Amino acid sequence: MGEVYLASEALTGRLIAVKVMAAHLIGHVRAETRFRREISAMGQLRHSGIPAFAGFGELNGRPYLAMEYVTGHSLDMFLPTGKPLPEDLALWATAQICEIIGFCNRETSMIHRDLKPSNVMCDLKGLPGLCEQSRLCVIDFGLASYIDFGDFEDFSVGPRGRAAGGTMSGEVMGTPAYMSPEQIRGEELSFLSDIYSIGTILYHLVTGHPPYTGSSAGVVMAGHLDGPVPDPSRLAPVRQATVAAVQRAMAKNPQARFRSFVQFASSLQAARFSTIQATKRITRTVESTTSGSGNAHPSTASTADLSQQRPSGTGWTHKALPAQPPPPGSSDAGGWSRPVDPPTGSWRRPVRTPLPASPALEPPSTSTWRRPIRTPPPVPEKEFEPNATDPSTPVQEPVKQHPSSTGWRRPIRTPPPSTGPTCTPDPSPSPAP
Repeated sequence: MGEVYLASEALTGRLIAVKVMAAHLIGHVRAETRFRREISAMGQLRHSGIPAFAGFGELNGRPYLAMEYVTGHSLDMFLPTGKPLPEDLALWATAQICEIIGFCNRETSMIHRDLKPSNVMCDLKGLPGLCEQSRLCVIDFGLASYIDFGDFEDFSVGPRGRAAGGTMSGEVMGTPAYMSPEQIRGEELSFLSDIYSIGTILYHLVTGHPPYTGSSAGVVMAGHLDGPVPDPSRLAPVRQATVAAVQRAMAKNPQARFRSFVQFASSLQAARFSTIQATKRITRTVESTTSGSGNAHPSTASTADLSQQRPSGTGWTHKALPAQPPPPGSSDAGGWSRPVDPPTGSWRRPVRTPLPASPALEPPSTSTWRRPIRTPPPVPEKEFEPNATDPSTPVQEPVKQHPSSTGWRRPIRTPPPSTGPTCTPDPSPSPAP
């Protein structure tokens, strides 16, 4: 479809990737239309998993598309022959691809039609290898199918229709190892075709091999059409949830696949996190107990056998499972608190009864005890005796007690009589002057 060159912008100095249309396609109307449609789509998509649009134009009569240059390597460079990625890393990478293609499908109803590991770039961000901190980008939208953008005169279709100049009916385009059955048959495609392709990528990542191989492209495509859905657990010790995700994504019937990219990504996340501890425990137990008889897959051993096996060595850190409760009526309780004769035939945890309070700390009953009322001491009738020898000493009168309903009131203080000289008026009239 084209040639890609590494260039540098004159003004900013940043590195960009320039995709130039192949020289032998100049003058090919459908090829030029497809290339211009890719330029239009890349100019409208904004996502961290898609190279940023940097411009377009013509160079010596050949159209070109300038995009962000993604440093790193393609995903297939991390897959040496027969050596898969770690399962958790493979599930993470596949979920990232689902998110990117799902975004493109929501924005433009795009169908990529050429998803494969070599079209996924991995930006390592300065790290020594591929990890969850890396950035994945999907590239090469040359074979993608979009809705009509209405940017060019030759895009004459109805609303929500497919743009002209795409793949003709019966025309097969793509990579045989990752194509869906309906794509091989040349039928009208939907997003379910990309879900199938992502499923083949996941199979390749966890096993190290494509799902179907053969001496020719026809043999490979025949496997996609008529071969059974592959089981990755036959080649690698993967979790059952991963096997289920691969087989559902690669179902021959498109209606039996995941109904959306979000559902596919959620299934991958569930397979990645839900059984990680149980898988590590079972795998380590089987490896330690079958070291002398070869490598046995965890699915070949029964659950009861695995629960009784204990690993050997000093590197084991997994805690032992808690002891199971003894049967009803057993004399060996082993620390379990359970009734001897359950009333319903099934065991239930006994209800915990709080201990009685200490009698010394128990407060008295409100019906038999009340706080005593404090009564003031009685007031004496005479506070002091008057001095009979001293006539000037006033005589203190006794304090009068007044009855009350409560039995006591504050005494009333009576002022003492005056001790100064008194003047008595003369009753006889004074003579007139």
